[in-house]
Amino acid sequence: MAESQGKTEQMQPWLALRLTKARVSLALAGFVAINLAVLTWLGPANAPLRASSFSDSNCTSPMYGTWTWWMARGFVQNSLNGAPDIALMGSSQVNSPSWAADARWLHKSVDCLEHRKIVYLGEALKNLSPLAKPCTVVNCAVQGGMASDYYMIERTLFQDNHRPKLTIICLSPRDFIDNKLPSASSTEPFRFFARFMDAGKLTELAYPNLQERLFARLDTALSRMPVRRLSDFGLAGIKQISSQISSLSENSHSSSQAAKVAAAANVDEVAAQPTVFSNGSSMAVLGPLPAKQNAPHTTIALAKAISNRQLQVKLGEWVVPPDMQNIFVDNSVEYKIRYSNPNPPSYAIQQSFFRELLSDLQKRGCSVLVVEMPTLPSNRALLPQKFWSDYQQSLSSACEKTGASLVDFSADADFQKSDYVDTVHLNDFGGLKFFSKLAKAVVADKRLAQSLTAQPGLASRDPGAQASRLLPNPGAQASRLLPKQEVY
Repeated sequence: MAESQGKTEQMQPWLALRLTKARVSLALAGFVAINLAVLTWLGPANAPLRASSFSDSNCTSPMYGTWTWWMARGFVQNSLNGAPDIALMGSSQVNSPSWAADARWLHKSVDCLEHRKIVYLGEALKNLSPLAKPCTVVNCAVQGGMASDYYMIERTLFQDNHRPKLTIICLSPRDFIDNKLPSASSTEPFRFFARFMDAGKLTELAYPNLQERLFARLDTALSRMPVRRLSDFGLAGIKQISSQISSLSENSHSSSQAAKVAAAANVDEVAAQPTVFSNGSSMAVLGPLPAKQNAPHTTIALAKAISNRQLQVKLGEWVVPPDMQNIFVDNSVEYKIRYSNPNPPSYAIQQSFFRELLSDLQKRGCSVLVVEMPTLPSNRALLPQKFWSDYQQSLSSACEKTGASLVDFSADADFQKSDYVDTVHLNDFGGLKFFSKLAKAVVADKRLAQSLTAQPGLASRDPGAQASRLLPNPGAQASRLLPKQEVY
């Protein structure tokens, strides 16, 4: 009896092992079967981003609702009826003037998450050129963006019929050097787009060590499993089955969300129409705007939006009002840390990404304008003169090799302290001035101006063409786009 019981106890671990193996095999077989079924039904997970990728049913996907998610969503939605005329790339140095200038000119608050067009620039280009209608300008800037992020954005979004006629890349030294950044692949935009597109031949530069590369490849492989597509379409199918309930729920949600945004933004339900001004100023493309009257808000709202680093953001939380009193925030300490070493290892890496970005855009047939963004003298002084010489020479060389145009506003004396939120970000006044200058630069460059009237993706550039460098006249009398405002 005891001997029989002992044999049974000895067999139990063996049986348990066989059962475990059988269960694992069954689970793997089921997982493979599900992936094959999804692959047949929906296609591969690394398909180009679509509008369905940003639907309510996709809320379970990784990185849902991040700043980059909202940017990508805006580009895809604004490309549903064809590629945009112009796409602007850059960091918060582009977002800040884009949101503030449009809020000011449209006379309404703008939600930073949903407002992905730059209306003023499109109207300014129409005013200066024979275009029949305003250009569609989509803002592809990302918070804290680096040159490597712009490379990933271009590789992922500018696919097939979504290629813009003109790509404007707005840069400053911080897009290349940031001593707070561990690696190119550590930014939120890079991680987001790595799920859809690898870094190609620059993968080793993005992931400095072998362990990071192995984990990146594993994460990419998992992200591209067909079952991931269920987050795009599976839940949407369930919602279609219960369409009536879903419709009622979505209508209720939309109403409450609209009320929330309106309340947060302090705007009317019907958006105000933009006022078209006569071209009565030598600098202002669309003419002067009335001075600010009893501004109920300050630029603190804008400063918080451009410096926000929350993982997930929601509608109604980051709203820029149309009329703001200027409050200057000195962020010099932050940039002293970022620029503590003007030549970190990441500098050469970011330059490689920038050169490859220009090369990719050239191959796609996109016209390109590179813009050196304006910053205050106190910020520029944080970097030695040798850096500035090497930096500007590297930009000129990269543009010349790919036929891109280059305009330098970095030390433009027309931008005064009252045009800034801090030492690098422009406010509404500075934004209107910047986009007026940018529109003039585009129109002054014959190749760029012609690209806006060409069919999408058909613009051709001579690889050996001399880069067009448009320098502002340093001796020109600085004049304001709007009535001069005091810095509070």
